[in-house]
Amino acid sequence: MEDPTHRLAGRLLARLARLSPAERAELTALVEAEQEEALGAPAQAGSDPSAPDRAR
Repeated sequence: MEDPTHRLAGRLLARLARLSPAERAELTALVEAEQEEALGAPAQAGSDPSAPDRAR
């Protein structure tokens, strides 16, 4: 019987492999922002969606 953690990891990897390049870039940006926040590093100027100079 397969370990539930390994089964979940396999399913997540399979889903990640099916992401479009745009989805992958968005997910990468989210993960990097969370890592910076967790490490206490200040967010990069261009990554704040509430920044007034952000192009929409």
